[in-house]
Amino acid sequence: MRKPENIAGVVYDVDDTLLNSQPDPGNPLSNLHQVSRLEALYKVAEELGGDYLSLLQVQAQENFDSFAASPVHTVSGAFFTLLKNRGLMTGDIDPHNPIIKRLVELKDDAYGKLLTVHGRPVLGADSFVRDFSHTFGLDDKNAIASTAILRDIKTFLRMHDLAPLFPDERIIDASRVTHPKPHPEAFDKAFQSLSLPEHARRSTIAFEDDPRGMLSARKAGLYICAITTRYSADFLASIEAKPDYIASSYAEFREFFGMSA
Repeated sequence: MRKPENIAGVVYDVDDTLLNSQPDPGNPLSNLHQVSRLEALYKVAEELGGDYLSLLQVQAQENFDSFAASPVHTVSGAFFTLLKNRGLMTGDIDPHNPIIKRLVELKDDAYGKLLTVHGRPVLGADSFVRDFSHTFGLDDKNAIASTAILRDIKTFLRMHDLAPLFPDERIIDASRVTHPKPHPEAFDKAFQSLSLPEHARRSTIAFEDDPRGMLSARKAGLYICAITTRYSADFLASIEAKPDYIASSYAEFREFFGMSA
């Protein structure tokens, strides 16, 4: 697969692209987001009682599946999908629903605490970001397009000495988009934050792990590099937004882009 002749910029997703949110290797149910969502569900069950006590029966796999099945790549989408499947909600996803808002609030609080203890990079991701920026002269052309919240993104960046490459104006987090992935808004806004000409879109690299994020990047016209932290290479090669390049590690990305080990 050919890479762009001239790399103009780069946009990174965060969770499971840069941040390894799975403390137990090989066990996706240990994902920090999964654990904090489950904690939030149990707390809301205890707060509301009644029919919501059924949420105490939710196990890790059902919780995990609700995010994968959500039509949008958001925490509120995952909660809504689970509650709708259990007959506790109807209609369309409404992030302003007070129960959804309470679940998200509790989840964010739990996740923030877990992140400071367990938030480590995907193997080689932190050094790759720094070296990629230096190799291709991109120190002011790095951006983030994530559905995470700004607080958590900045915590992770500070923990691993990446913050200088990503000033706030080039971090597109959940609060800065109206339409979550797979809508192109997140990657489009990230691209625009780089102050590049329109013709540079296909020369701007988007690093992603999730098919919904890849579709967002594809609609924004970017060159997609996929990492197989959550989905197999065969699966990613079959999706609508087929990536331009698929790798299992940042060592493979280094080789593909002709960077030193």
